[in-house]
Amino acid sequence: MVRIKNEHDLETLRQIALLVDSENQRLVDENVRLRVELARVQGVTETEQLGLSVLEQLQKKRESIF
Repeated sequence: MVRIKNEHDLETLRQIALLVDSENQRLVDENVRLRVELARVQGVTETEQLGLSVLEQLQKKRESIF
């Protein structure tokens, strides 16, 4: 395992950043999927689910900026 705070090679740091970003996106996607499933199980209405969908889209746009 590479210690990021001790790593000075820019290519290695770039690869680590890409891996972390990819894992973060996977976790965000899983979080969204689980929230939608929870809403369905709890009987949340379609209107409320649409609101969740809009929030999810905003979150993805925000993430694409950073």
